[in-house]
Amino acid sequence: MQVKEFIKKLPAFSVPLLVLAIYFLFHNNLISENSWKIILGFLFSVTLALSLVPFRNYFKFKLPAKIEKYLPYILAGFGFVVYGIYGLEKFSHFQNPTWDFGLFDQVVWNLSKLHNTPTSLLGIHFFGDHFSPILYLIAPIYWIYNSPISLILFEILIVCLGALPVYWLAKKRFKTIFLPITLCLAYIFYIGNQYAINFSFHPATLFATLFLFAFYFFEEKKYFWHFIFIILALMCREDTAIYIAAYGIFLLVRKRSIGTIHALVGAIWYVASTKYIMPHFASWVDLRYASFALFGKTPPEILRNIIIHPVSALSLFFNSPEKVLSFLSIFIGFGFLAILAPTFWIIILPMIGIRFWSSGLFWHSEFHYGAPISAILVLGTIFAISYLKKNIKFPLEFFISVFLLVNLCLMTYLLQLPVHNIVHKSFYSLIDEFNSVDKAIKLIPNQDSVSAQDPFVSHLSHRRDVFLFPNKEAKFILLDVLSSTYPVTKLEYNKEVKEILASPNYGIKFNEGRVILFERGLISDIKPSNEVTDALNQN
Repeated sequence: MQVKEFIKKLPAFSVPLLVLAIYFLFHNNLISENSWKIILGFLFSVTLALSLVPFRNYFKFKLPAKIEKYLPYILAGFGFVVYGIYGLEKFSHFQNPTWDFGLFDQVVWNLSKLHNTPTSLLGIHFFGDHFSPILYLIAPIYWIYNSPISLILFEILIVCLGALPVYWLAKKRFKTIFLPITLCLAYIFYIGNQYAINFSFHPATLFATLFLFAFYFFEEKKYFWHFIFIILALMCREDTAIYIAAYGIFLLVRKRSIGTIHALVGAIWYVASTKYIMPHFASWVDLRYASFALFGKTPPEILRNIIIHPVSALSLFFNSPEKVLSFLSIFIGFGFLAILAPTFWIIILPMIGIRFWSSGLFWHSEFHYGAPISAILVLGTIFAISYLKKNIKFPLEFFISVFLLVNLCLMTYLLQLPVHNIVHKSFYSLIDEFNSVDKAIKLIPNQDSVSAQDPFVSHLSHRRDVFLFPNKEAKFILLDVLSSTYPVTKLEYNKEVKEILASPNYGIKFNEGRVILFERGLISDIKPSNEVTDALNQN
């Protein structure tokens, strides 16, 4: 009878609306294989959770008070260990890209040396790309351990610490300890967080944890710490100011004065950073609005056209199978429960709108763009569950706990999310070329300039001048002729390498297999290996 009552209490329009949505997507061939995996995985998780409800008494447990006190730290520590293993293995396998890890690693290293200068990878000060003053606060980590590993572990630590406010907020609202635990795990291993850590460091990834702490301190009426974390969240990136302004509108109902402050601070911060600070360091900042060309050329024009043409704006969320998959991926991590917290849509809508209304790659799941919204989704989920508990006589806490846990495991497996790799033996295997690259890197003095292929730049970025090949301004050039040729085609890459081999300006300092290191001005008798010549003759 409890299940029937639960179903009856759902909004009357929800079922037909869901049916119409699925029909629309299916009729227009917008549901990809992975989208079906999400839908079927969701239904399986719901079914399994419902089937276990009658046996919920068998799952009751109570932790000792000492363990329960430190439980959020244990959960954060668990996430840190899992992500730490993943991040360190990726780095040792030369899988951290130049954009954005190599770039931010060089920026933070420069700042740690008190060099507030343009980065060689961008050719300009990093404020010309993104207004992320929080990097100044991160720089001292290299005083402790001067390695890119520090940046990897710092980002992982901050993401996992978001479990603390999630746990504290959930514990105050729910009776059982099972639900706060699963909410923490769902947040830590949320799809957006997994892909952000997989993609490598970006200051935008730090936003969610900082916002969660700000939200928690607001709920506790500790306004000093609330505003400290709001400022830190604003410092992550210029567009986080839009999220804070939206949060200000969200707060107007509860505390008008503080809501107004947030809205004004967010708006002023965004205008100041995009109209004055960033253009000061780069003249092409306004070109970033070109990706919203369907709606206009300036932010006011873009916003006005979105409001005037809401149907066209919403249709851009679902105009391709890839976008449908990304949209589903945003909400599946918390079982679409945040949808039932309408006030949080004040913040959610601009966050997903910025991504999906762009003609660029912002709406893709595989980068860092999906991490900031995790904070709003987990908060929306907590409030949605609280609302449902008041209106439905059903063991919701147990049901949702089981559902979230099964859903997390299923999605990690079905979608082959990054974390699933740590259980595969192949993830830890090293190939011979890695040893060759390590040998070559040790031959390059720290003070000398170097140009390298994409996988190697992040291991060479602790220097003033590092470039992404085919830039040939450097003293040393490090290549793996069978590795990624990004950002040029294989044909263009082969042409560039052949020119270096034929040039009297460079000599071969090291060559082992497919890995080759050139030094400008070196007279060398070393000839390119068969692997190098064979690879350069392939198109």
